[in-house]
Amino acid sequence: MQYFSFQTTVQCGILKYLANCNFFDSFSNAYICKEVRYLTLKTTERVWYLKRQHDIFTHLLFNDNFINNTSNKEMLVLKFEQNTMKLIAGFFLIAIGFLTACGTTSKITNIEASMEEAFARGDFEQTIQYFDRLEATTINNNQPIEDRHKIIAGKAAFQVQKYGQAMRYLSSVDNLAPDTEAIEFLGISYSKTGEPGLEYQHWTKYLPAISGSDYHQKVVERLFVMETERGNHNAATLLWNKITPTSNEMLLSTRLAGIVAEGKQAEALSFAEEILKTKPNHQDALFVKARHYYEHAEKRYQEEMTKYNRDPNFTTYAYLRRELRHISADYRTARDLFIKLHEISPDNKNYMRYLKNTYLRLEMRAEAARIDQLLGE
Repeated sequence: MQYFSFQTTVQCGILKYLANCNFFDSFSNAYICKEVRYLTLKTTERVWYLKRQHDIFTHLLFNDNFINNTSNKEMLVLKFEQNTMKLIAGFFLIAIGFLTACGTTSKITNIEASMEEAFARGDFEQTIQYFDRLEATTINNNQPIEDRHKIIAGKAAFQVQKYGQAMRYLSSVDNLAPDTEAIEFLGISYSKTGEPGLEYQHWTKYLPAISGSDYHQKVVERLFVMETERGNHNAATLLWNKITPTSNEMLLSTRLAGIVAEGKQAEALSFAEEILKTKPNHQDALFVKARHYYEHAEKRYQEEMTKYNRDPNFTTYAYLRRELRHISADYRTARDLFIKLHEISPDNKNYMRYLKNTYLRLEMRAEAARIDQLLGE
């Protein structure tokens, strides 16, 4: 040891202490929070490199044959001292990073615990405040937030009708399944904040995941309405077949509108009549039926008038009169239905126009004039 200075002897003592503590082995094998690994990765690699050099120098310096045969003793000792100091400095840098990061981890853990407690006791506003603190702390320390805490914050925001915040928290989770409540809350939040496109994507994605939940039927109904509005009639029909028989007027109207949009007039009439058996004042069903009879009568009327105008004589006129008597039966059916619709919705001008035209075809001019006054046109 005559080659070593007092400083080198101290350094060797420190390293010997670290070796006896198994610091390097325990450091590499122990669980260390993510931020420590992230912040000290390069430093750790450097420490291991220096430790390997230190082992080589130690072997050489304590090898009598090598020492006696080398002419570079002083240079080797100097390199040993420099390497040792770098190794110790690296250790302390890691230790400082470890202590700092673990302090941050402890703070985050405390916020998470407080947040969970607030949510458990139903203090949703406090839960959101804790999440805001958690979010700020993790951002400052380049830390991720666990999905379960995002979900807790989203549920809390939903409960106090802060749908925008609920949407932001819950949508940041890649997969909400199997938490059907979180799935439900996010879908409703999209609807409440006027995001039909996101809502549609959400329900389409998670429909299979909520197949066993109480909310499944409502989602099927909501998707049915959205598919109809989008003009996806085949998809809407498939969903309609999954809906439990319903008396919901909105759903019945949507289904009826979808059939009409497909141009299936006979099927639309049949469905309208089916609705009217249990809901005699269902406006959409009444209108579909009334318009069917009106348009059917109008088409026949125009055809017969065209025939007569080609060759107006006594014979064709007699034939026209006979056909108009048959056609008037459809006009009367339409008239009675439009009268009922006008009574249900007196301000609906569309109903008034149809009723006025029906009166005119039936030569009820006084009634047509009265409707004209109501229209103010």
